[in-house]
Amino acid sequence: MQLVQRVTDEKQRQHAQRLAQSRARVTQHEAKLRELQGYHAGYLRDFGARAASGIGGAGLREFQAFLARLSEAIRQQEELLHKARAECDAEHSHWQGAAQRSQIMDKVVESHVARDHKARDRRDQRESDDRGQRTQRGRLE
Repeated sequence: MQLVQRVTDEKQRQHAQRLAQSRARVTQHEAKLRELQGYHAGYLRDFGARAASGIGGAGLREFQAFLARLSEAIRQQEELLHKARAECDAEHSHWQGAAQRSQIMDKVVESHVARDHKARDRRDQRESDDRGQRTQRGRLE
């Protein structure tokens, strides 16, 4: 029983570790997305300033192409973040299931150990009573 308990505890630890790694990936993807969005906002401000000071047609096309690539990078990062969050949710569910199984196994083992202790205590008491009766009989004879 204790072997099964150790196995379920180990599985719970593994799921907890995977959950932590998954949460770290979500945090990284969120940070990268904020960074890309910040770049995009900054370049849009720069575009406004350049447009006000006058920008040529080629410069305008290059700037628009760059903003389009940056927008695509943001879209892709949002997609990665969405997938990472879904994976994190799945890992959380797996961890919860493993934690529940581990708790159940802990209770089963505790119950089993308690029954063993009770049975041993009854056996010890019976043996003690038997010794006491034999000693008492020996004194009477």
